[in-house]
Amino acid sequence: MMARLPFNIGNMLRVPSLRRQFLQAVQALAAELPAPDALGHAYKICEAWQRRLEQALQTEIPDWVVLAAFRPTLDFKPSPDVLDDLKGTGRLSQAPPADGVLTTLDECRQAYQYYLGAEQNLFSGKFILQGAAAQDWFLRRVKQCEAVFGGQAGNIAWLWRCLGADTRLYTPYWSSRLADLPATQPAVERIQLLALKNGIGEFKCYRDMPANAHAPTAGSLTIVKDGRRLIYMLPGLQALESSNRELPAWEQVQFFYQGQALLERPLRRAAGDLTWPPYHSSANGRLIPI
Repeated sequence: MMARLPFNIGNMLRVPSLRRQFLQAVQALAAELPAPDALGHAYKICEAWQRRLEQALQTEIPDWVVLAAFRPTLDFKPSPDVLDDLKGTGRLSQAPPADGVLTTLDECRQAYQYYLGAEQNLFSGKFILQGAAAQDWFLRRVKQCEAVFGGQAGNIAWLWRCLGADTRLYTPYWSSRLADLPATQPAVERIQLLALKNGIGEFKCYRDMPANAHAPTAGSLTIVKDGRRLIYMLPGLQALESSNRELPAWEQVQFFYQGQALLERPLRRAAGDLTWPPYHSSANGRLIPI
């Protein structure tokens, strides 16, 4: 007999925080539909999709093997020091930048108070840490934060592994922070990783995959409170473990598939850019030094 979800999905979909998100989705869809009765039509559409989701999740879980190919993304749970930094000592004086880009710790505090500290009817916010001050604060604090798999494919892989599926991963960069996840999440150790060498793939045990302390990782700080979520995200892929802000050891990059270049011209690194090139999961990437 195949497994089923170990909880009642119907009850979960009706908790107040998810119900609030459902109603906000209805409002957003209604704004895109023509009048009259746009709100009623939007409600029926969203209700039909939620009913289909509930019915699907009540069925047996197929005995599948899941392969998730994703860029190396880590979500960090906030430590007490991080929350103290974000709460600050003052009250909200203004809303965070409308473009979603934060450059200072004060702007990070504005985002926290606006989404989690004030009486706002908001359930999710995502901001990019673009300035050096904001990024340095992030890199200094996440060293004490617990990390979990992040990104959509990472979340899918983690969920399926928790449900007992044979979960396998492929990621082009394998950092030491990713390799250390079993210390806090023992279930991760049962995930197998796809290693590619000269076009040949081999699945390896989690512990057997060699890590690189200088490998880049996409990183986000995710805070959840009372059904609301706030995300502070680093741009691109960066070496989170580096003790100093060194430039990546590349100047331009080209991607090849079956010997053919995928880009019309190599992608050049912008002056002062600390991010690494995002390898395409279906191509063999080759770094081209100047």
